[in-house]
Amino acid sequence: MSLELSSIEISTPSRKKLPLSQLCSLEINFEEPVIKRYNREPFVAVHADIEGAQANDVSAEVWQALAEIRQQLPSGYRIDIGGSVEQSSIADASIKKLQPVMIAFMLIFIMLRMRSFSGTFMVIATAPLGIIGAVIALLTFHQPFGFVALLGLTGGWPAF
Repeated sequence: MSLELSSIEISTPSRKKLPLSQLCSLEINFEEPVIKRYNREPFVAVHADIEGAQANDVSAEVWQALAEIRQQLPSGYRIDIGGSVEQSSIADASIKKLQPVMIAFMLIFIMLRMRSFSGTFMVIATAPLGIIGAVIALLTFHQPFGFVALLGLTGGWPAF
């Protein structure tokens, strides 16, 4: 192979053609490749730019299309979803972990603000109307019910 590379001709500024072997000496060596790791495991990443669709929707379609391939993978190999879908699931998990405590504090603050159980009950009874309104708004503007919508809905619940 080095003979093939050494016979390549290179043009000089004076338009003379010189074989590569006159300019340098070629030597083929093997070296350790760069292995990218994620969570201490080697991986191969596939990146894509999406136009005209939400990343979560496209990821779900690709995940379904890869179902047969995932089942046929040998032991020790797997396909995972990363990127915005992974980050969204991490954010959702962190919110769900503290959600009971957050709801308890919201109820306590509503009770303190209303100074009565009937006022607190009225706020809790009208909360589903806010959820209905949020769903209608998200559907009207073709927006996903993602992390930001969940955060806004959860944070704005006492205002309903």
